[in-house]
Amino acid sequence: QAVCRRKMPDAGGQGGGGGGCSACLTQWDQFGAFGKKKTHGYIRVAEPPSKSIPRNETIHEREEHAPLMSSQLPAEDPNLGDSQSREVAVDVKEAGQGDVEVENIFLLRPPRDGCEICRAALCALLGACLGAFVGFYGLCQKPAMLMSQRCETIGPISEMGFDAMHPSKLMLSLYCRTVRPSLAFKVAAPLLVSAAGAYGGLRLAYGRAYIEQWNDEESIIELKKLYSLRSCGSKFVLMCWWLRHSSIFGFQVIVEAWLRYTVDLGMDLQVMGIFLQHHQFWFFSLNLLGIIMGLLWTAHEFYLRFTEPGAEITHAEVFFAGMTLPLLGQHVTYLSVLSLLRGSLHPLLFVSTVAEAILESSFSCFIQTYAVVFTELPPEQKSELYFSVFMSFLSIGYAFSTIDMVQGGRILVKIPGFCKSVISPRFCVVFVFRICEITSRATSLALFQAVTRPYGMFLLIAVDALIISCVTVLFQWCCVVKFAPIPPFTFFRQNFFFVIPSVLCCHMAPILEKDSAISVPPWVYYSIRLLELGGMVAVAGKWLDWKLDAARQLFADDGFIVASFAISTLLMLVLVVIIRTCLSVRSLVDSPADVWSNNEFNPVQHALKNRILEVKSEWPDQEQTTEAVSILLKELQRHPKLTSKECVEHVQQNMKGVSGRWNRGSRDLIILRARASYSIKEAMHDLENYDFAKVASSLQTESLVSISSSQGVYLTAEGNQIVGKKCSDSSNQKFVLEATDSEDPQTLKLKCLESGQLLGLEKDGFKGEGLEESEATLFAQQDAQEMVHTAKAGVEVFLHHAGRLTTAPMSMVQSDGKEAVEAWRLRFVEDQRYAGMTFRLKQAKYCSQDDAGVFKWAAGEITKLAASVQRQQSFAEKYRTLVVVACNARTVDVEVESGILEQDPELHQNMLCRLLQPFRNEKEIRISVEELGKSVEVGRKERKLVAKKEVESYLARAGIQPGDKLLMFKLLGEDASVKIDEFEQMRQLLTDVKKSSDTAIATFLSEAYAKTEESKQTIKKAVEQTESIAALLPTWQEITKRAEKLGVETVLRPNFLFRVKCELVKGLTSAGFHLHHKGFVQLAMHLHYRFNPLPKQKLPKRFDAVVEDVLIAQLEVLVSIWQALPRVVKEDMPEVIQALFRPQVELELMTNAVDVLVNRWQASKNRMMPDELVDFFANFKPATEDSPASMYWIVKAWQADKESNNDVHERVKHLSKEYQDAEESWKKEAEEKLKQAEKAKLLLEKATAEKVRSVICSSPAELKKVQEMLSEDLVLKVDYKVDGKVKVLKGKSLVCTAGVVWKKFNIETAPDEEKKKKIHKDLPKLYTGKNVHLMFNKLDFDKQGAEAQAAQEKLSQYESVAKAAVKAFPSIKDILGETLDAIHKLQIGKKESEEKRQRDLTVRELEKEKEELQNQLGSAKKENADLQNQVQSAKIDNEENQNQLGSVKKENADLQNQVQSAKKDNEEKQKQLQQLLSVKEENEKMLKQIQQLQL
Repeated sequence: QAVCRRKMPDAGGQGGGGGGCSACLTQWDQFGAFGKKKTHGYIRVAEPPSKSIPRNETIHEREEHAPLMSSQLPAEDPNLGDSQSREVAVDVKEAGQGDVEVENIFLLRPPRDGCEICRAALCALLGACLGAFVGFYGLCQKPAMLMSQRCETIGPISEMGFDAMHPSKLMLSLYCRTVRPSLAFKVAAPLLVSAAGAYGGLRLAYGRAYIEQWNDEESIIELKKLYSLRSCGSKFVLMCWWLRHSSIFGFQVIVEAWLRYTVDLGMDLQVMGIFLQHHQFWFFSLNLLGIIMGLLWTAHEFYLRFTEPGAEITHAEVFFAGMTLPLLGQHVTYLSVLSLLRGSLHPLLFVSTVAEAILESSFSCFIQTYAVVFTELPPEQKSELYFSVFMSFLSIGYAFSTIDMVQGGRILVKIPGFCKSVISPRFCVVFVFRICEITSRATSLALFQAVTRPYGMFLLIAVDALIISCVTVLFQWCCVVKFAPIPPFTFFRQNFFFVIPSVLCCHMAPILEKDSAISVPPWVYYSIRLLELGGMVAVAGKWLDWKLDAARQLFADDGFIVASFAISTLLMLVLVVIIRTCLSVRSLVDSPADVWSNNEFNPVQHALKNRILEVKSEWPDQEQTTEAVSILLKELQRHPKLTSKECVEHVQQNMKGVSGRWNRGSRDLIILRARASYSIKEAMHDLENYDFAKVASSLQTESLVSISSSQGVYLTAEGNQIVGKKCSDSSNQKFVLEATDSEDPQTLKLKCLESGQLLGLEKDGFKGEGLEESEATLFAQQDAQEMVHTAKAGVEVFLHHAGRLTTAPMSMVQSDGKEAVEAWRLRFVEDQRYAGMTFRLKQAKYCSQDDAGVFKWAAGEITKLAASVQRQQSFAEKYRTLVVVACNARTVDVEVESGILEQDPELHQNMLCRLLQPFRNEKEIRISVEELGKSVEVGRKERKLVAKKEVESYLARAGIQPGDKLLMFKLLGEDASVKIDEFEQMRQLLTDVKKSSDTAIATFLSEAYAKTEESKQTIKKAVEQTESIAALLPTWQEITKRAEKLGVETVLRPNFLFRVKCELVKGLTSAGFHLHHKGFVQLAMHLHYRFNPLPKQKLPKRFDAVVEDVLIAQLEVLVSIWQALPRVVKEDMPEVIQALFRPQVELELMTNAVDVLVNRWQASKNRMMPDELVDFFANFKPATEDSPASMYWIVKAWQADKESNNDVHERVKHLSKEYQDAEESWKKEAEEKLKQAEKAKLLLEKATAEKVRSVICSSPAELKKVQEMLSEDLVLKVDYKVDGKVKVLKGKSLVCTAGVVWKKFNIETAPDEEKKKKIHKDLPKLYTGKNVHLMFNKLDFDKQGAEAQAAQEKLSQYESVAKAAVKAFPSIKDILGETLDAIHKLQIGKKESEEKRQRDLTVRELEKEKEELQNQLGSAKKENADLQNQVQSAKIDNEENQNQLGSVKKENADLQNQVQSAKKDNEEKQKQLQQLLSVKEENEKMLKQIQQLQL
């Protein structure tokens, strides 16, 4: 979100919200005449949005655009094998994801093409030439020719005297005698206009490309791109970048700081020498005093900056700066050199120059200005004095102008200014105004002193100081101090210092700020100044008897001073009207949103904010104000950079009847509330949507990578060859991922960083033509279990040829020769013995040991900016931002009706819940209801909903792990939201929903999050901000007001203000003392003060229904505080104990809460001691014990206070008595339970003493037989015999609480008469096809067993209760240990008896089975003998059958012989028949011949 997102105009030229002229102007402003998208910027594809609903979906344009690295595999191309593509494709797919919608982010940048750069240079050159011509001819030559005659009659300003008050004469003399003959003007004018012309030409040609300001993340993107190109053009651009960066930084250090200070100091020393030459020792001494005072103030500022928390200043730097401080200000030289070596502005350098400018220059300029008027000096020395005064005016004007800068205002007047840049129009106007103001002040005092000397100026300054002081005190007492969150006199003491520079120099307050909190309002101050000037003129006129000639004689040679006074005063009055009416703003209302999130507000800023919030709206009801804030808040979510004017217009358009009743104060109030609420919600949104699974080293296009093989060697470019060598951190071992023009979005190039050649293969391995050795291509196919959208660093891949000339993967083989051990060569091996080799892509560092100077500088900038961006984007930093924003919006210790969080308790509550998440280990995610239902399941052991094992990717990015418990989710609607936290409601809603577009914020309890490094850093950050978080805790008034609206019962909800307040205090206290030990004491005391516990008598009456639970919740907090306090604090810091445990508050509350818990414990049926009471007794021991938890330390801390000592003794005595009574009760109960355990053990032994007899029934008939032998009370009437032997004696009872009877009839205790009759009746039904084992024992077996079982269950329940007692009362550990041992022995004895009985039953079952098997074996033997007899008879029958078969076979052979002979006879007859037929045919032929002969 740190990326500056700008809407990119579409192809039709519509970029600014309209067509026609507006669209053309927008297009021209952005691209200029020659700029275009291709050369002007590029599209960077942002991370694909999660399936959660984005907050500002309507802000940015969303287009269907193919990402550089698509989320789907490309379709198989049948023609791909014939192509010879010179590209590398990396296969990157996210599991289960389809096409994703990406966001086009347009980064406006200068063209990087060589032709475009030349064209831009030509445009700038043409503009510069045109500007130089206009500057030289239009400003120098032409005016000089026109004014040549008039200038001959005009004298210099120094000779004009009092006539310099005439504006036209003054301006004419200034031009003719100073500007026109000046060589500096003739050189500077063409240069300045030439620079403006170059800027204008570049602006018209390429729009905002060369003036666009980038943030850190955008700068990193461009630097990485230029670093990776390694071309002449990129090197040239980097050199220009370095030159611009170095020039700006050098100008800030050398010119703005060192040169300005050195020249000013040098001129002061030179003027002091002039004073000595003319024996003006008073002027010399006063000027020297000013220099010394400036150095002393600088030393004081050094001390303040060095001792402030978080200062990055070493002792050596402070030592050398202090050593060089007395050496004529050489500390500025030392700090300037140190800044140049460090590459960043040293924090002490700005303080040094500002202190010198405000105090030393102010002092010296007054002395030197008066010296010019008072003394008669030669023209040369007077010119030096004028120059020194002018430099002082510039230095002072710049110093006071920095009050309206962000950093300067925060350092000087504790209010960040509105301006961010020294080249902004507002700052330039303020700079000119401040120079005019200090010039008017110094010259007016000097001229007044020249008239009224020797005491006129000093008397005037004294009266002025008295008036300004009185007005300041009166204004702040009536209008400011009541809004400051600190005591009034402390606020006075901190800000009264600003009266001094306001009296001597300028108004010491931001002139662009409409309100004032450190001095008088600007209109009052400048009204006093105007009246004072009028009074000075009146007194001077009276002193000179209103004679103009006397004034001319007095100021005959001081025309320059008189002119300076006239011009500066006139300009000051004009500019102050312009600034206050047109340029002034309310910094908290009109400044960007970062004013709320950068730093915590100081008391002055809180006073300014509270003054706005105190404005009473003109509307009669609060609902209209709330509605206006809501409307404006929704608009800010769409357009965060709305100005105040646009905010007012939007509200007026959406609310009817506003303009007539809406004053300026109400507008500021509504805008302020809306901006603060928006900042808080944005900070909460950042925490809510934080991506925990985001990998900082994910590989994208244009990423820098190194490729290592499984053999541990790295691909290295050596000329035109790619070999494998050991890692050397050189540029030839790094490659750049580049996109291609291929239709396949997965096709990427791997280009060597050093040479710019593509990663290639050897040509001689193939017969194909057309492949150059240096540009052969590869195809990378991912081979990993987890597939992600963008290739992650460390992923293993196989490399294949992109042209599909071979399907073999790439391998590496050792080279032949001397370098065989070190060098490996790449080969595509078709041999089946080679299975290919995996390569690992790793994120490479943007710094190589062989980088050139400019590339090394670029790598350093990338590293520095990346560290800054990573720090800003961490979860701990976002947590800090939320605390800062909320603390700035909070109104504490001030009675304000329209507090931001006070008017929006829902926002206050949600914000506190976000702050509590690291301590609760809770994670929140914005998700649709449908997806939430798919992502959770019902837990196995408990009634809860947990995240599934197959956690979706966007859930993983939010830090949700499988098994995390779903605590609640909040359905978001257009106007309201509904919270659901009951298990059945959540399960029902998520189960029934099929397809829903509703959005919810789901809260998960994540145990894994507590173990992460991110969570530890967040808790550390929270502990560091304890004081700020304490200010955010809700007061009892806010809690009561919220409870009245929602119902008193809501106070006890986990996410209500009161509960969250208690949990925050507990978490911060425990973590703070754990991290900082006794160093956390002061913060803990402040946190406890803000927590403000109340006993029963002081609680609001609204809480009567829940007063007991409120007391218990506060008791938990006090217990956690006492538990976390280190022993050294309890023993050696009684003042801390007195602040944390007061007799009338905390001790009284503890007494009330403990009484409530004891009553609940005694009234409970199961004697389960409440957990809160257990924790109290475990951490608060009686005063008689010697332990860190003893209340003796509380008694000792209050021992010296005689008034409170008795109260402390009484309450500690009462708490100790409760402890002792509970301990004694547990002792008695433990002894009683021990006796019960022994008794239960005896009952069990008695019940299991006699051996259990069993009867096995293998059929319903046998069960019927046993039924006849049993009476209705299940007692044997006769002996049960088997084969004449007695198995069970009469009088034995059927066991019903075990065995098959227990399973069938579910008998848990000894059955009554009705159950016995039912069992007797249904006894035959026990047979289910298997043997039935009936157990018999004495008559009272079931009864004794049931009694033993009941006793054992009661004792088992007591065991869980007793463990809590051991934690609270270690003295009963031995007694409870014996009781618990007895319970365990009873459980073991019962288990052993059951196992013994089961063994007996098993033995009897086996014996019965053995008998049955023996019977079966006898019958089987008999059947076997019968079968053998049958086999013998079968053998005899078989022999007879064989004999019969032989005779049959013989007869069959005879028959076959007869058949054969018959066949032969038949064949002979057939032959004879054939012969007869042939004879017949011959006869017929002969007959036909005879007939023919006859004819």
